Amino acid sequence: MNEQSQIGTGKGLHVAIIMDGNGRWAKERGRPRLFGHHAGAKRAREVVEACPDLGVTHITLFAFSTENWKRTQAEVAGLMSLFRRYINKTAHELNDEGACVRFIGDPHERIREDHLRILRYYRFQARFGSALDEAAEDACAELAPTMKGLSRERVAMELLAILALPDPAPTIARMRARGVLPVILPEAGSSQIAALERLIESEARFGMQGDPITRLAALIPAVDGVADNVAARLRLSRRHRDLLGCLARRQPTDSEAAKALAYAEGSECAVGRLILEGHDPRPLDGWDVPDLPLKGGQIVARGLAGPDVSKALREVEARWIAEDFPGRSRVLELLDAVLAERD
Repeated sequence: MNEQSQIGTGKGLHVAIIMDGNGRWAKERGRPRLFGHHAGAKRAREVVEACPDLGVTHITLFAFSTENWKRTQAEVAGLMSLFRRYINKTAHELNDEGACVRFIGDPHERIREDHLRILRYYRFQARFGSALDEAAEDACAELAPTMKGLSRERVAMELLAILALPDPAPTIARMRARGVLPVILPEAGSSQIAALERLIESEARFGMQGDPITRLAALIPAVDGVADNVAARLRLSRRHRDLLGCLARRQPTDSEAAKALAYAEGSECAVGRLILEGHDPRPLDGWDVPDLPLKGGQIVARGLAGPDVSKALREVEARWIAEDFPGRSRVLELLDAVLAERD
């Protein structure tokens, strides 16, 4: 009886694989060690995909040990990069095909190796897990204060990755209940969690893909200065900091003039502010924010000078916006009207 037929007779088999020898395999072929690790990852997926047909319901991959930290910095960095890509892409695909991905090991020990694993646990559990791991949940809650020693950029990266999930609201609520969220985002209270839930409902209703910065805006009070403090603490990029601040200035009346809002604040912010307030942002789909088809020189040619030029330009612009951005011929008519009122 061959090996495959022997495996196929089992029911609910659990196979464990130690992913060893990939680097040596590559060196024997004159290739870099990382080439072997990539080949091993590809073969691991082939094995996982073959398991259901062979009666194997569980497979454990031992991919990295404490001894592996002794390898060269370049090889360790390459392995970590490979793990990230595998988890973020391949594991997602396998999960979509019905596989349940679980990370094993003593949770306290794993977290003490890298405290960022607290946030990664919640991201992976939300994306892959079907049942909660109580031991891991308890360890995350117990060691949550240790995240204060992490670089703020790493914390922001993981928090935004959680917020980019299809529906992060239950995970965010659980993080708050277990005392994890208050360590990194103390501004998020029960009303902010509810705002995030409403935002995700609006995204689904309007067919919009969730944006992590917009979801972050839902998790902080729309109060002057709060967005700036959060952006500084998380060390967000300049673009994300400006966007978060703009979203925090949202008003219930934003939907009354959506295009005017997009003209003043930019389309990205306008869409976010509309959907945060539960309004349909789709009227802005495909609408390019226009430039006022009028220059100061044209006003100077009509006899104005100095501060009067900029004042007239602002008056024309205000009327142009109020009339929903008409074309150049109408703008010239508006200029005529503004100049006539000055006579």
